[in-house]
Amino acid sequence: MTSMDKYNFRGKKVLVRVDFNVPLDEDLKITDNTRIVLALPTLMKILTDGGSVIIMTHLGRPKGKFVERLSVKYLVEPLSKLIGKEVKFSPDCIGPVAPKMAKELKPGEILMLENLRFYPEETQGDETFARQLAKLGDAFVMNAFGTAHRTHSSITEVPKFFPYDKMFGFLVESEINHIDKAIRHAKHPFTAIIGGSKVSSKIGVIENLLPKVDNLIIAGAIVHTIIKAMGGKVGSSLVEDDYLDTARKLIEQAKKYHVNLILPTDTIVANSFSNDAQIQHFEADKIPDGWMGLDIGIRSANKFAEIIEKSETILWNGPIGVFEFENFSTGTLRVALSVARATDLGAFSLIGGGDSVAAVNKFNLARKISYISTAGGALLEYIEGKSLPGITAIKQSYSIDDVDFAGKRVLMRVDFNVPMDEKGEITDDTRIVSALPTILKVLNEGASVILISHLGRPKGKYRPELSNKLILDFLSKSLNCPVKFAPDCIGEETEQMARDLNPGEVLLLENIRFHIEETEGSEAFAKQLAKLGDIYIMNAFGTVHRYHSSVYYLPKFFEGNRYYGYLVESEMNHIDRALYHAEPEFTGILGGSKISTKIQIIEALLNKVDNLIITGGIAYTFIKAKGGRIGDSIVEESYLDVAKDIMNLAKKKNVNIYLPIDTLIADKFSNNAQINHVEIDKIPDKWIGMDIGIKSANLFAEIIEKSKTILWNGPVGVFEMNNFMTGTLRIALSVARATDKGAYSIVGGGDSTAAVNKFSIQNRISYVSTAGGALLEYIEGKDLPGIKAIKGNFDK
Repeated sequence: MTSMDKYNFRGKKVLVRVDFNVPLDEDLKITDNTRIVLALPTLMKILTDGGSVIIMTHLGRPKGKFVERLSVKYLVEPLSKLIGKEVKFSPDCIGPVAPKMAKELKPGEILMLENLRFYPEETQGDETFARQLAKLGDAFVMNAFGTAHRTHSSITEVPKFFPYDKMFGFLVESEINHIDKAIRHAKHPFTAIIGGSKVSSKIGVIENLLPKVDNLIIAGAIVHTIIKAMGGKVGSSLVEDDYLDTARKLIEQAKKYHVNLILPTDTIVANSFSNDAQIQHFEADKIPDGWMGLDIGIRSANKFAEIIEKSETILWNGPIGVFEFENFSTGTLRVALSVARATDLGAFSLIGGGDSVAAVNKFNLARKISYISTAGGALLEYIEGKSLPGITAIKQSYSIDDVDFAGKRVLMRVDFNVPMDEKGEITDDTRIVSALPTILKVLNEGASVILISHLGRPKGKYRPELSNKLILDFLSKSLNCPVKFAPDCIGEETEQMARDLNPGEVLLLENIRFHIEETEGSEAFAKQLAKLGDIYIMNAFGTVHRYHSSVYYLPKFFEGNRYYGYLVESEMNHIDRALYHAEPEFTGILGGSKISTKIQIIEALLNKVDNLIITGGIAYTFIKAKGGRIGDSIVEESYLDVAKDIMNLAKKKNVNIYLPIDTLIADKFSNNAQINHVEIDKIPDKWIGMDIGIKSANLFAEIIEKSKTILWNGPVGVFEMNNFMTGTLRIALSVARATDKGAYSIVGGGDSTAAVNKFSIQNRISYVSTAGGALLEYIEGKDLPGIKAIKGNFDK
C-alpha cells in the first residue's frame, strides 16, 4: 500500500515522518509555518480514523548533538493551536521516555518526539536506531517530501519494519502527483524556467528537462556561465569556469532536442553586490569588467513574459535575479506575474525551490500558482529523474504479489530438507507443504518454476540417499502435476531442460549441496545457476542465515527481479509482530540444552519481553550459578558468570525471569531410568534433571495464560521420552489456551515445532515457524544474508 486514503488507522499508533524544519526568530517563534500547515490534512486523517500520531521530524542541523534552540519542543504549542488539541512532547526519540509515552498513547492523541538529528545515527542511516523507532508504532507514514532524497534512518530504514503498513502522506502524494503532472504528463507548449546561482547544481535538471520541454528559459546567475561559453563578455559576474564545456554541451543538446533555448539579451548590472550599488543597463554578452549582472533587463523580461504566457505547462525553479534587493527584483517580479497570468489563462504551473517560493510569496502571488512545492534538493533530484530513497522505501516491494510472471522462468530457492525414514519415506512434510502456495501462485500466472533445494549435509559429494529425486513423487502429488527432475544443478543439460520448460511446468534440480561451491559461497557457481531463470524468489527462511551461493550470491544476478516468497514473508511478518509490535504482557519461553547457543537471543529478548521463562537443560546452568545443587544435570561451567550477568541485566530492565522450582530427575538418560521428584536446587549427585515438576508447570502455565504475546523456542524437558514429556506438554497446552483467549503466539525451532506437532496442537498456535538457526539469528537482530540479498545489500 502506498496511499493512506483507504487505510483504516483505527486503533493504530502511527509513526509520521514530517518536515517541520521551519524558520525560527531570535525569540524561537516560527516565522513561516507553511510546512506545518501542509502536514495537517495527513495528521487529521489519522486522528479522525481513530488512530494516534507519533510525529518524527528534524529541525536545523545539530550534527548529532543536543542544541537547545533546535529542540522541537518549541513547535509543540504552535502545532497544538493549529490542530486544535494538546500535543504531547517526548524529550527523546528512543528511550527511556519515548517508548513509555508511545505505549500509553490513546486514540486521538498526538506525541511529538525530540529532534531526530540530535542522534548521529539518524543521518548515518543506522538500522538499529530505526528498529528502535519502529517499535513505537504500528504503521509508518512518509509525509516529508523535502527530506525524501536523504538516506537517513527515519526516511529509508524505518519503513523496512512495516512491509504492509507503510504509505505516503497526503503531502508527499500531492508533491509526486503535481511534479509528475508537469514532468511526465505535460500539456504543450511546456516551458521550464531555470534560475539560480550555479550551473553545476542545475546540470542534471536541465539535462532531464531537454527531452521534455518546448522552451527552456535560463536566467539568474547561472546564465553568465552559458553566455561566456558562447563567447560573450560577462565582466565580474558569477561564472563557473570549470563548467564552460558543460555549458556548450547543454547548448548542443538543446539543438538536438529542438528545444527553444531562451537566454537574457540584456541585463541590469552593478559595480558591487549591494542594493545601493551603481546601476547600469547593458547587453547580456557585453558586460564591462568590474560590473556584474544582478537582474535581467526590460527586453529580456518582455521576451520571457511572451513565451510564458503562451505556455500550457510551466515549471519554475530558481530566481531570475537578486530579488532580495529591491533594485534588482524587477525581473523576478515580471516572471512571477507572467506565470500567474498564464495560470489564470488555464496553464498548469509548478514552482519549487526555496528562493522561487520565497519570491512568489514576497509578491503575494502564491494563490495564483497551480502548485508550490515545499521541497528544495528533493525536488531537483526528482526532476533530474533520480530515484529518491524516501520514495523508493515506500514504493519498494519485494512481494511476489506485485510481479507479472507470465512467460517467465522462475528460479526458486526452497528448503525441502525434510526428515526421512530408513525406507526413504518423508516423515514430516511441513517444509514442502509450506512452500506450495508460492509455487502455485507462480504457476497459475503462466510461469515455469525451477526449484533449488538441499537435502541433508552431503559435504559436496554425491550421496544417493540424499538425492532430491527421493522427494519427486511426493512433490508431484502435492502440486497435482508431474515434476521434472534434473540430475544436476548446472551444466548444458540442466540449462537445456530449463529452456525447454513450458508455462505451468516445474523442474526440480538435484541436491544443491552435492556441489561444494554451494556452501563455500562461490559467486561463479551462482552465476551458472543464474542462467536457468529470469526471476529469483527466496522461499527458504530456514537457510537465510547462510552465506551460501544459492542464498546470498545468486540474487546478485537478478537486480530488479528478486523477491521473497510467501513463506519467507510470512516468517518475517509473524516474527516482527512478536518482536516489534507485541501486546503486553509479552512472555518469552526459552528451553533447549545449552545456554551458549541462547545467550544472544536472551539478551535480545530482555529488551522486549515482560517475562522470560528459562527452562530445559539451560536452566541448570542458571540454578548452579545461583548456588543450587544440580547433580549430574547438564551444565556449562564456563557460562556460570554469564548466567549471573543475564539475571542482573533482567533486574535492571525490569524483566521477570522465571526458573523451574522443582524437577523430575532420573538416574540415567533413558526412558526406563528410575525417576524421582525433587526441588530443582537440591538434585542429588549422579541424578539428572529431565523435566520440570508439577509446581513449575503450574507456575509457568499461570504466567503464560495471562500473556498477550508469547514466543517459545526450545523444549522444556526431554519430551521425546514419554516419562519426561509432561512439562513440555503442559507448556504447549498453556500456549494453546492463551491463544484461544486471544493471545498471539509464535513457536519456532525444530524441537519446539516437533513438540506442538507431537501433541497435535499446531492449529491452536498463531504461527509455527519452519526455521531453526535462522529464527534465532533473526530474533537476535542479525542481518541475515538471504534477507538482505533480496534488498540488494551485498557486503561480501
